[in-house]
Amino acid sequence: MAVNNNPIQITVRIAFFRDKPQSLPATNYMVLVSAAAAVLSTAFLEVSAPFSNNIQLAILQMLVLGVAVAAVLAIPRRIARWRQTIAAIYGTTCVVRCLAFFPIYIASNYSQDSESFFWLAVTTAPFGIWSLIISAFIFKEALEISKVSSFFIALGVNLAVSIMVLLTLGQTVDPVIEPIQ
Repeated sequence: MAVNNNPIQITVRIAFFRDKPQSLPATNYMVLVSAAAAVLSTAFLEVSAPFSNNIQLAILQMLVLGVAVAAVLAIPRRIARWRQTIAAIYGTTCVVRCLAFFPIYIASNYSQDSESFFWLAVTTAPFGIWSLIISAFIFKEALEISKVSSFFIALGVNLAVSIMVLLTLGQTVDPVIEPIQ
């Protein structure tokens, strides 16, 4: 079976650990397209707020994430890998969020009682964990480090992005849905 070099298929394969971020084109176009996809999927996933607010929040999240990833890559002098790394993170964020949309939509709309928070957390947690593990995989490849180190870097970047967005907007950001990306 021939391997397709379509960036969308590569991104999906990365999300399922079947390919590496190095397979993505290292272009500004790839970064912009994957960032736009991540922004739109992030905005659509948040069903409880107006879409325009979600777009603003998603753009801020992706900008802060891009800066955080650049900072992480700059420390060991791997900044040349930024385009592929951030494109993989943005792209896999879109993949996970697209797959999470219907379960989260159903959980948020059909559990209107006191158990709604519980069911929403149960529904979103696996997607948040999956996103974190994907990010760790991407950092492992970009930084050429161990799985444990990459997991803690991914966790740290995720927390830093959430904190920066919170401080900037004064809003809460759901860390379960918030991608490391």
